Amino acid sequence: MRAAWLIGVNFVRQQKVLLFVIVGWLLLFGAAMGFVVGGENVEDAMALFRQEAAYGVIVTVFISASAISGERRSRRIIAVVAKGIYRAEYLAGIMTGNALLAAIYFLLVGMVNQGLAARFNFDADIWPTLGAAFIASILAAALALFLSTFLHPLLSTAFTMGILGVPFVVPALVRAIPVAYVVRQILDFQYERGWQGGWEFAAVAVIEITVCFAAAAAIFSRKDVTSGVE
Repeated sequence: MRAAWLIGVNFVRQQKVLLFVIVGWLLLFGAAMGFVVGGENVEDAMALFRQEAAYGVIVTVFISASAISGERRSRRIIAVVAKGIYRAEYLAGIMTGNALLAAIYFLLVGMVNQGLAARFNFDADIWPTLGAAFIASILAAALALFLSTFLHPLLSTAFTMGILGVPFVVPALVRAIPVAYVVRQILDFQYERGWQGGWEFAAVAVIEITVCFAAAAAIFSRKDVTSGVE
């Protein structure tokens, strides 16, 4: 557990440029909405919130899909595994890092939007929606990580987005793929109503996260990580 936490924290440190971009992007759009555009139209602020929440789910796919490839390219993974860290612990560390990045992102989204709500005196029940988005982002990251154990990062990203997007073509599967379910709820979000999706999806998400992680660990345990990535 301690090894996974340390790997996760180190993974976050390695993403400092991305963190800088995320913080700058959120603060810039928050400032533009709060001091340039103004708060006359609450719908504009709500549209910004929907965009930011949905983007947070998607960005974890790109981070997770490229994590193993990046570690192999830098050869950091060899140094970590050489210290007696199990492959499953290593993957758990990457998942922990993704969870920390997602938590930072959604926390910032919440703070910026609460600031806008306070500035323009409207109620914004956003935290349950951000909590649901956080759970969805972890599932998206777990699926991307699983696929990245045997696919190129670009293919991992493409297949992950394709799988997660299936319910938008076949609505009957929306409950079976919680990420799509949460994103659809986000796109229909209204400040005054708050989160309307219920929490049954969370149990399905936890099961699917566990399955994705177990499958990823099984494949990764037999993968040669000593060779670099071209």
